[in-house]
Amino acid sequence: MHVVDWRETLLHAARGPAHWPSHGAPDLQARRMREEADEMVEEEREGDDDSLDLWGALIHNAPSPRTSFVYNLRKGPLRGAIRRRHWKLVVGLGGRYDGWVPPEDVGSVGGVGHSSWTTPTTRHLPAHAPPSDTSDMVMLFNMRNDPLETTDLSGLYPEVVATLRAKLREYSRHSQHPHSPKDDPRGHPSLHGGFFSPGWCEPLV
Repeated sequence: MHVVDWRETLLHAARGPAHWPSHGAPDLQARRMREEADEMVEEEREGDDDSLDLWGALIHNAPSPRTSFVYNLRKGPLRGAIRRRHWKLVVGLGGRYDGWVPPEDVGSVGGVGHSSWTTPTTRHLPAHAPPSDTSDMVMLFNMRNDPLETTDLSGLYPEVVATLRAKLREYSRHSQHPHSPKDDPRGHPSLHGGFFSPGWCEPLV
């Protein structure tokens, strides 16, 4: 499930006829609520939409309609990953933890070994800096047969690599820069009775 699927899935849950009352005044209110929900669903479904309804997969263990997924895609040189059915293509370098984490190094906090976040910060400078554009570095995995992503199949299936990379590049063209403002001391809880509050925020528009 992707975060964009929450909307369509929750709209399905809001329409669920099996949970509506079947008699008296509550029944009339329930019908009105369902009509309003149906109208909202139809409005939301107009035009192109990325959200998918996964209610059946969650409640009835039915096959998920989501067969594709995009990971960590940003503007700039192509870097990220895309999954289509059982194929997953990784493009470019992944940063500090780029590589396979063996089971013995998996901790209970953060998904990586305990020592990686308790030891002092150390900068390891490679003898040769990686290129700024790593879009030609690709790895292809068969998630059905290799869920731990240990075997790169990009050399065996170049047509799959080309198809998935073209789709990832298409998504990249339409992606938006993330809005990541700097920390603002005006938002500190000590200035708002001990609570995080949006009251100090300035509108973007």
